[in-house]
Amino acid sequence: MTARWLLEERGRGRRLQPGPATLMRRLAQSDRGIVELMQEWPQPQSRPPLPSLLP
Repeated sequence: MTARWLLEERGRGRRLQPGPATLMRRLAQSDRGIVELMQEWPQPQSRPPLPSLLP
């Protein structure tokens, strides 16, 4: 097990498992209806929307 093998394995894993933002973007592109639902969903006025839900 060499350092190069470790780097290649780590890089391959990173390519096979995209980040949450990439997954959310892919989901948004594949299903526009869900995006429109999320945009039209009424937000409670008492508190701002959660930053973690925004892309």
